[in-house]
Amino acid sequence: PEYSGEVEGGFDLTAFSGRLNLELTYYNKQTRDALIQRVVAPSLAGVNARFENIGSVRNSGLEWVVNAGLFDRKFAAMDLTVTGSTNRNEVLKLGEGVSPIPTGNRNTQLNLPGYPLFGMWGRTVAFRDANGDGLLVPSEVTFSDAAQYIGPSFPTFEMAISPSIQLFNKKIRLNAQFDRKSGMRKLNNTLRHQCQGGQACRGLFDRNATLEEQAKAIAATASVFTPFYEVGDFTRWREASVSYQMPDRLARSIKASRWSVILTGRNLAVWTPYGGVDPEATVNNLDARGNEEFFSTPPLRYFTFRMNLVY
Repeated sequence: PEYSGEVEGGFDLTAFSGRLNLELTYYNKQTRDALIQRVVAPSLAGVNARFENIGSVRNSGLEWVVNAGLFDRKFAAMDLTVTGSTNRNEVLKLGEGVSPIPTGNRNTQLNLPGYPLFGMWGRTVAFRDANGDGLLVPSEVTFSDAAQYIGPSFPTFEMAISPSIQLFNKKIRLNAQFDRKSGMRKLNNTLRHQCQGGQACRGLFDRNATLEEQAKAIAATASVFTPFYEVGDFTRWREASVSYQMPDRLARSIKASRWSVILTGRNLAVWTPYGGVDPEATVNNLDARGNEEFFSTPPLRYFTFRMNLVY
């Protein structure tokens, strides 16, 4: 088994007669004896590689919760809850004699000491329309000789904001939640596939495509995928709901002591610079491909209606 040890420190604060509550925590977690796949001579174990307890990884950052009662009157009341966290992930060591470990689709990630697990690496791309005709040719696109670190593949900052409003002596309640994630890159593998082997890449066929789109297409044909590491930051309107407590006389008419109805919508909108289907669309939940979109289904927008009856 791997061994993990964590140190946490922080404080809780309550102020303004309980209307403001703050929880702040710093964490530093280190995993030792992490399982790393080491290549070995087949004569030693009968296999080409085996997992050994030789690695070490650290995660550190802040976590916070803020809950504030902004005002509370008979006709209206409003609360606000903000939760969030930061994370700095770093590979401390892989083990003696272990070379950097490539992961991800087409080895777009590299794991080595001093950088995040599953960090995005690749050859950088530069382009210049030398003759000014608005069309790039392969000779006008250049690549770095060696792969360079581009960025982490998972968020380094996450936050959720949840406002709540109550009206008419708390008979009506309005709730919402907005999620923010940032600090990561996402592999638009759908577009990579279209440009490298498919027939639906705008940069290959459309004369009105931007120079950047054309450079992406040329890079894909050269098996350079760095241009497809897009900024994966997003803000999503995760949920909105409205609940109404029915009049007591109507509840009593069906032999109930309380009756409420709730309408909820999920995944209502998203704001992002990501150019693919959706910044949360993913191939699967595996660490190495959790940041990759490949003809994936985005989070669906849906609505639910519920009645709560208390007897």
